[in-house]
Amino acid sequence: MSNLVTRGTKGSALTHNEGDTNLKKGAQTKALSYTVVEGDNRDSIDCTATLTITLPDAAIIAAAADTGDFEVTLNNTAANTMTITCVTGTDTIAGSTSDFVLTAIDSVTLKVNQAGNGYNIVAGGVTATGQVLTSPTITGDVTGSVINLETPVATTSGSTVDFTSTVPTWAKKVNILLDRVGVSGTDDIYMRMGVGGTLETTGYDHVMTRVDTSATQTWQQSGNLYAPLTYNTGANDAVRGVVSLHLIDSSTNTWVLSGVLATNTSPDATFQIAGRKALAGVLDSITLYTSGTDTFDLGQANLSYE
Repeated sequence: MSNLVTRGTKGSALTHNEGDTNLKKGAQTKALSYTVVEGDNRDSIDCTATLTITLPDAAIIAAAADTGDFEVTLNNTAANTMTITCVTGTDTIAGSTSDFVLTAIDSVTLKVNQAGNGYNIVAGGVTATGQVLTSPTITGDVTGSVINLETPVATTSGSTVDFTSTVPTWAKKVNILLDRVGVSGTDDIYMRMGVGGTLETTGYDHVMTRVDTSATQTWQQSGNLYAPLTYNTGANDAVRGVVSLHLIDSSTNTWVLSGVLATNTSPDATFQIAGRKALAGVLDSITLYTSGTDTFDLGQANLSYE
């Protein structure tokens, strides 16, 4: 590291220590928990493991002649979270005395504040609203598209496929995913939606069109007991595709649905689906079942939601 040499005839002299402390920009790597010191001013510290970084007493740092504008950048290069805390319990980070948790592969630049009682975030580590992101786990009603996928359920036995009390209360979109789902005979596949684990058996307003090489058939249901997903299927048909449910009015728990499914036997058929359903409460359950006495005997189903 080079020292900055000044000329005494040009105003106040800048000492070598002052030049080193305030103008240098070094890089460090830490694999163990570490307490930041005055000499780390302007440094970038790469943290390569799950550890805790402790910030020094802000009042001491602010009072130091060489570090009145102390600043340090912390880079979390590990796969886990990194905790940033203060050696003085009353010091703040972004106005809070709570520890700051930096998510994996993230960075934050901290600068001592003018009051000398904490550190401000001047770059990185904050959300668009300026609030500290204290956990990598996003829960609750979130903005944006965060897609959650359940565990696939084998559709190889029984007359129902149940996702009971599975859908989170904050979900605004639910996808029903079918992968080569088959039944033991020629029964069709129906769907019901539920609240509190209880399926609702009225009020499905639904239109489905079956298209194949031989004919186009439309099935319209209004106020019915279920939402049909297939129509006039043949023996050994395997159905695949996606049916999407979208919450259109949270005040009335009204959902609209649409989707396209297809079979894999001759004549190949597609099912174009659209409909709506107003629920008595918040959606949490979905069940698929056969229209008669057939059982599921092939494939798998799943839900995703966002």
